[in-house]
Amino acid sequence: MKKKIPQILLGIVAALIIISVSCAYTYGAVYFSNHFYPGTIINDIDVSNLTVDETRDLLDAELNSYSLLIIGKDTKDILTAEDVGLAYVYYMDDSDILEETMEQQNSIGWVFTNERASITLNRSYSEDKVNTAIESLSCLHPEEEQAPQDAYLDYQDGKYVIVPEQSGNVVEKDDLSSAVLDALDTLASEISLDGMYPEADVKSDNEFLNLQADNANAILDADVTIASRVHSVKVDRDSIKSFLIFQDDGSVTLDRDVVFDWVMENITGPNYTMGIERTIETPSSGTVTVSGGTYGYWVHSSDETTQLMEDLISDEQVEREPVWRVEENGSTSNDGVGDTYIDVNIDEQMVYVVKYGEIDYSTECVTGSVASGHDTPTGTYYVSWKTTDWTMRTYNSFVNYWMPIDDSTGVGLHDATWRSSFGGSIYRSNGSHGCINLPLDAARYIYNNTDVGIPVIVH
Repeated sequence: MKKKIPQILLGIVAALIIISVSCAYTYGAVYFSNHFYPGTIINDIDVSNLTVDETRDLLDAELNSYSLLIIGKDTKDILTAEDVGLAYVYYMDDSDILEETMEQQNSIGWVFTNERASITLNRSYSEDKVNTAIESLSCLHPEEEQAPQDAYLDYQDGKYVIVPEQSGNVVEKDDLSSAVLDALDTLASEISLDGMYPEADVKSDNEFLNLQADNANAILDADVTIASRVHSVKVDRDSIKSFLIFQDDGSVTLDRDVVFDWVMENITGPNYTMGIERTIETPSSGTVTVSGGTYGYWVHSSDETTQLMEDLISDEQVEREPVWRVEENGSTSNDGVGDTYIDVNIDEQMVYVVKYGEIDYSTECVTGSVASGHDTPTGTYYVSWKTTDWTMRTYNSFVNYWMPIDDSTGVGLHDATWRSSFGGSIYRSNGSHGCINLPLDAARYIYNNTDVGIPVIVH
């Protein structure tokens, strides 16, 4: 008896094991008849041990959480799965793909197989919903529409710069639609609209535009200063900018008319000193204040314009005096007259030659007749030219030394050999027609000891 007990126990144990295994196998076969095997992947989602309905719920929940961020130029939009009707395609030819996948599992041989399903379901969306959603995106409806803007030249802080082009701010709808559909196909989380906006035709790297900027700035860089005793002006960039003409071939030239007007306003006008009031300290007549006359600066505006245009394109630093039509003697003292001049004192009927601030020579004279209204005009003049043996045609009068001081009136200094006396009050009743009459020796001395251009003060 003692030997049979172990055999009975072994039989019982074996039976129990067989029953347990059979039950476990049967349970597994039943369980995996409606649950996916561990390791089953659908659309990259692990659906291990889930039923078809649970799998469907999980897939739908994952898909419904999808959103697409659309980043525009100045906008951001979000499309959700609901906005576009995004859904998985569970049925094909009236068959439930998940159910078919479940049926294809060998639940009877579940314990003997390592095969695990891995499938990809297609997705669908509503074309109507997609079109409606796209149409409502803010990138298609900016608050203020902006057309593409070409790059262009702009004058800023004394030079020309190229202002970069700008694309429009209304995205191309066809490009936007294609990008959205591509994103939905791959479930991309974000798309950028860069490159989908209408572009400008002229970009900042445009060769012609850069050529114009280089040529204009080369002229703007000109360093030109025009200076005299009375006025100095540096041609500033804003002024140069007003001179420029941009040509069709990319070159930049100067507008002569505009330059001329600038010269008149900034050089000719400020430098014009002919006839201005001057206060002159003389050793002969004391302090003399006089206005009028022909002595002074007078710019040759046309020639100055030509010279300035050459200077502006010379690529050299320029500092010079204006181009004069008439100029002073260059002195900065004694109100521009200097210390060497001829002093004609009408009241005293005297002529003085002053050199280096001292009286070099003096003589009596006869000036214009007061009685006949031929008073010698007062002012600051200069000897414009001189000659000997000259006949004054108006009066058919021959003189040995002729030194005109005002070509417009014919007034000058000359000898008057027809007179026997000079000085005193002769000029009041028997004066000249306006000239300064001199004794022959005095005329000879002044002629030989003064130069053309010497100032002549008549007061």
